[in-house]
Amino acid sequence: KSSSSSASSSQQPAPAAAAEILPKMGSLCSSNSSAKKTVHAAGFDTTENFKFTYNPETAIITECFRGGLAERSGLLDWQVKSFKLPSSIETIRTQQGPLNDGDELYTFARGNLGKEVRFDVRKGEHQRLLRDLRPLTVTFAEVPVTAQQQRPPVQAAIVGMNHGRNLDMHAALVGAREEEELRLALELSKHEK
Repeated sequence: KSSSSSASSSQQPAPAAAAEILPKMGSLCSSNSSAKKTVHAAGFDTTENFKFTYNPETAIITECFRGGLAERSGLLDWQVKSFKLPSSIETIRTQQGPLNDGDELYTFARGNLGKEVRFDVRKGEHQRLLRDLRPLTVTFAEVPVTAQQQRPPVQAAIVGMNHGRNLDMHAALVGAREEEELRLALELSKHEK
């Protein structure tokens, strides 16, 4: 289905800096004229993290969780286009603490400090970076309505949640998608008669 970030039952406003939508980051995002939003995630807490699920084949956001930056920025049905790490490796953190040279993403991060990188859903390091490193600035592009109407696969990629919660969330997302597909099929069959 889509990738997901952790949900929160409280909907408290984030500090202004965490939810700030930044100006467009350059031309790597795409050459078309679709609208873009650039959002900065300062950390891993709900109010300063993206907290969304996306389709791992198209990078289109399929669900935004309450209190996260994606929900507050109105990113449902938008597509992840690019990301940018800070210019200093010393400021980058994982959920366990500062990024160090033993971490899996260290070499990739070091080679891309301060650079805007086009997000490629086929690259595992891009998926992991989106989920596991902060601070991170991400640019999203608005998706045409026709692309939004395509049914995403049941598979999910998770942003902003730990691995144990990913499995639970994935199972819940699969169940919800199956229920929705059944409901839609029944609705369509009523209209076809």
